Amino acid sequence: MSFLVSLQGRFSPYVYRVAPTFEATPGTLSAQEGQFAEELQRLQVPVEKPTGRKSASVKAYRHQEKIHQDLHPKVYARDIMSAPLFTVTSEQMLHHASEIMLRMGFRQLPVVDQQGLVGMISEREMLHVESDKKISLMMKPQVIVALESTRIQEIAHVMLDERINALPIVNFKHELAGIITMSDILKYVMNLQ
Repeated sequence: MSFLVSLQGRFSPYVYRVAPTFEATPGTLSAQEGQFAEELQRLQVPVEKPTGRKSASVKAYRHQEKIHQDLHPKVYARDIMSAPLFTVTSEQMLHHASEIMLRMGFRQLPVVDQQGLVGMISEREMLHVESDKKISLMMKPQVIVALESTRIQEIAHVMLDERINALPIVNFKHELAGIITMSDILKYVMNLQ
């Protein structure tokens, strides 16, 4: 599971609203192809094994895939995330978060306590609110997070679908490890040669 939802420090699996599209790898079947193959087997229809021209085309496909992988290496969250990161606690006042955001040029901050990540606070939540209120009153308690081993394409997909500008990154122990923003992804894309 590449994505989780943190709600007050408790993690559960994140379910995609729209299934992402990923690159197909040789030897794997889509659900429809798998059902089709099972149906052929059930009906005892002989399935041809690749021979002659077919095996040559399979070899050519695998060769092209290898070239593609060499030119476009897989990039993971840990490769472009910002770390270490600034955080605030749920008991601090909004003016504290606002000061950090202004000083560092951030638009959102993870909120933590003894349990770990418990929410996110952004500029939007603080616009028309008195700054002497606690962060816990204005933060979003439900946060989508990604694992360090999540591919950047998946992260971009979820960020676009969910309309979020920052995604906290956690390690395999569900400890906050970094953050990825849309700006981080755009900088990565700009540096591709």
